[in-house]
Amino acid sequence: MSSLLVLFIVYFFELTHFTLSIDEEFSNNIAHTISMGRWGHVLLKSTIFPESFITFYTEILSLVILALSCSVISKTLGLNTQQSVFFSILYSALPQFAYQLEFSNQSDTLATAVLLSSVSTYLTLRKKGFLLSVITPVIALTFSVSIYQSIIFLPVSIIASYICYAIANNKSDLTFKNIVFKPVIVMIVAAVAYSLLTKIIQWHFGKSSESYFLNMIGWIHQPVNETIKSIVAFIIDYFSFNAPYGLSIYAFSLLFLVVIFVSPIKNRFVFLLSAAAVILSPFLMNVIIGGFLPPRAMNCLAISFAASGVILFTLYAEKRILWAVPVIVLLYGTASSSKLFYTGYLSYNQDYNVSSFIANDIYKYVGTPPDRPVRIYFYGALNVDSVDKPTNHDMFGSSFLNWDAGNSARISAFMNATAIAKIIPASFDEIKPEIEKINSAPLWPAKDSVFKINNVVVVKLGSTPGNCINGVSKSTDPTRCL
Repeated sequence: MSSLLVLFIVYFFELTHFTLSIDEEFSNNIAHTISMGRWGHVLLKSTIFPESFITFYTEILSLVILALSCSVISKTLGLNTQQSVFFSILYSALPQFAYQLEFSNQSDTLATAVLLSSVSTYLTLRKKGFLLSVITPVIALTFSVSIYQSIIFLPVSIIASYICYAIANNKSDLTFKNIVFKPVIVMIVAAVAYSLLTKIIQWHFGKSSESYFLNMIGWIHQPVNETIKSIVAFIIDYFSFNAPYGLSIYAFSLLFLVVIFVSPIKNRFVFLLSAAAVILSPFLMNVIIGGFLPPRAMNCLAISFAASGVILFTLYAEKRILWAVPVIVLLYGTASSSKLFYTGYLSYNQDYNVSSFIANDIYKYVGTPPDRPVRIYFYGALNVDSVDKPTNHDMFGSSFLNWDAGNSARISAFMNATAIAKIIPASFDEIKPEIEKINSAPLWPAKDSVFKINNVVVVKLGSTPGNCINGVSKSTDPTRCL
């Protein structure tokens, strides 16, 4: 309940102000998600969760599930009630979840993946018997990874936190079999099962794996020394207050663990190793791919941050001044989250207003009522004045009118989703024969920027076509444009 209350406070602006972010404009992401290997997401969206989302409801559902995951992790660590409240505030107030809640079309399934992975780790560490401590965790982890691949390393952060907590509190119930052997087996089997099932499911639906993940792997696209530099630079950013907006506070987890290290604890060397594992475990996926990951993929930060704080609290529980830590984190997280979502809110309103003017010009040119569908191609990206954005804001505040350097399908979907217009998207190939006419036309909102080519209304927003000229893909990667 404390976790849920904190989540409501931190994300109150998101709950009360509707925005449409990049990727939320499409009403059906099933085929695209299968090609990305996220068939667990598809299964949930095809059964118990709305596709693509329901305003307010999906956000509330996501927060409830995240609060449940906090409870499971607290139980896994063996925290008492007071410690659990301390942990839950730090876990829920770190605004990393903002970067997932920005995408309502997957926030509920991502929260489910976090919960399933947490349950898998709890069963592995706390239960006995092959069925409960191995088979069930494998199933739960396999399904969670099928929702969001970077979740595979979430058990590592929980287990490292479990070990660090036990050592700091001089507990001796740690065994190699329980904290290393079984978890490693579960993760390996889950990874293999996921890979096999993904190939089978993609074959069944006639989809091939997208190159999105392979294109991110630095080890195969640049020299080894450059890749190592990229990894180190990325990690250092999180400890030098240069992290994505709202996440710089993660650097204090290092301070928490340093204070614990100089405290009167036994097995200081073993604690040092486990503390290093706690604080660095969120970056395992960066090591695997060899470089940058967007903040929405840094799913383990909240666990490591909250664990480092609560371990310090368990050693100095009598010092009430420590309660200032979760209070400050709550205030910081609320301010950061509200700033990010307000940026998205401003950008959404700007896109809505400008798109309304564009739609008005289209229907005036066509001469039909605005409730009639029109075949349209948006050429290029509109140079809109950017809203005031915080530093390192990731995708918050991004405009549909210039994303992908101009993506006709996205702009059309945005206008359709917001009931600004009824658009039948056209492809670039349909207007390509008249490219000279397009090049000679002025940019919107100038007169003659809206014209017809082969029964397709062309709106010239930019001087060059975007990265995805046919508007089929939802990525800036040209290799994914059909």
